[in-house]
Amino acid sequence: MSVNNWPKFSHEVSEIKKLVGDTKRAIIAGHIAPDADSIGSALAFYFGLKQKGIKAQVVFQDDIPDNLFFLPEAGSIIKPEAIDKEPDLVVMVDCANQSRTGDGWIDQYCEKASVIAIDHHLVGKMPKGVTIVDEKAAAAAELIYRLLLNLGVEITPQIANCLYAGLASDTGGFIYNNTTSESFEIAGELLDLGVDMETMRINLFENRSMPGVAVLGFALMNMRQSEDKSLTWTFVSDEFKAKVRAKSKDCDNIASYTMFPNGVKLGIFFEEDLEEGKVKISFRSRLGYDVSLLAAEFGGGGHAMASGCRIRGNLKEIMPKVLAAANKLLNNK
Repeated sequence: MSVNNWPKFSHEVSEIKKLVGDTKRAIIAGHIAPDADSIGSALAFYFGLKQKGIKAQVVFQDDIPDNLFFLPEAGSIIKPEAIDKEPDLVVMVDCANQSRTGDGWIDQYCEKASVIAIDHHLVGKMPKGVTIVDEKAAAAAELIYRLLLNLGVEITPQIANCLYAGLASDTGGFIYNNTTSESFEIAGELLDLGVDMETMRINLFENRSMPGVAVLGFALMNMRQSEDKSLTWTFVSDEFKAKVRAKSKDCDNIASYTMFPNGVKLGIFFEEDLEEGKVKISFRSRLGYDVSLLAAEFGGGGHAMASGCRIRGNLKEIMPKVLAAANKLLNNK
């Protein structure tokens, strides 16, 4: 892949080079409910800045899923309250909107520092800073890879493993229809640079805690489908999570199972979290049904076929409203 073959973002790359050259300290942030793409991309950029002599901290508001601690330096990721010094630069990866990083903690830093945002979700341009948004990219990891090459960063085995995790995860192991020839090309280059495929497969697609197995079983037992089979939904209650001592991160990836039943076009997973006083909702869909619109209706966002949101309330209050909106989306198609 040609290092400089990125004419679409040549101006942005030039601006980022200037910002990085003027930076001594940075924070790198990802979205709430972090996944392998946001975490892997953030860590890869952290290693890239480190090569440039820049001190950086990777910051996420929510907990890192247990299965992703195999990524290099994942244990060094901090919560917002642990930021020790004011940064010169704020980098947001896999989210080009400050609100997607959490409950406003990042705003104070964005007001004073330079801002870079890298994303592959459809969002409006940031009001401040340099933004690279390409909805055609399968994962933010693809964009970070190209950006690091343009910054003259050596793609080490550490960086390769972080980026491969993001790319493999967001393409479902290269089977989702967001997978492109470029995705395979980048994956091949990362493999040649030292990706540990055995560790990658186990942690991304197999490992699950026993409480995670329990909540998955509960969700499968309680799955429901509309009469015409187009809509499938399930839930995990806060009461059951407490019973099996499950945490929110144990509910990761359950949403994908809502797309297993025959005939389904749109799937929804509801996770109740009474400690937060919210219901976390994950949407999945088939090609042609844009659930990012559904998520946006409730203050969330994401991809056309995989999105999410959080709504204040409990399952009894929230489920009927969301299911009604989902039916409306299906019926208006």
